Amino acid sequence: MPYVDPDLGGIKARALVLLDNPSTKAEAARNGGSGLISPDNNDATARNCREAYAAHGIDWHSVVNWNVCPFPTGRENGASLASERDRGTRWTREFIAQCPGLEIVLCLGRAAEDGWRRAAIHRPDLYVFPEGVPHCSQRGLAPKAARQRFDVAIGQLAAMLRR
Repeated sequence: MPYVDPDLGGIKARALVLLDNPSTKAEAARNGGSGLISPDNNDATARNCREAYAAHGIDWHSVVNWNVCPFPTGRENGASLASERDRGTRWTREFIAQCPGLEIVLCLGRAAEDGWRRAAIHRPDLYVFPEGVPHCSQRGLAPKAARQRFDVAIGQLAAMLRR
């Protein structure tokens, strides 16, 4: 199971950026992967996230990336199954419980939204972005409107973190 990138905010983060599952580049045992859930990974999803953070001036110490399925799924670089997201709820809950300063949750893509719903975390102190922000993979951002929704959401996240 990949670990959180130590260059990010970790349990001290104010914002959680929630994705689906680790890419093969995050799997340490596979092809020299980093073993981290990181915007520094060598894949398009990580690059899109990293570039969006940079474009909007998001300090990496204020965010943490996590996956609703923090473990490799049955399909290589594919969307998780509902059963896998069910299995991941335990880790999502445990991870959130370790983040006392968390204020914001941004789910990227339908699988992340579904995994968040399945985890059934109800904290009145958390602002959860409205649904409909696409996953930051190449496929997720391919339609121009999707890239715009993603960019607007990251811009809103940046503005919230500046407050």
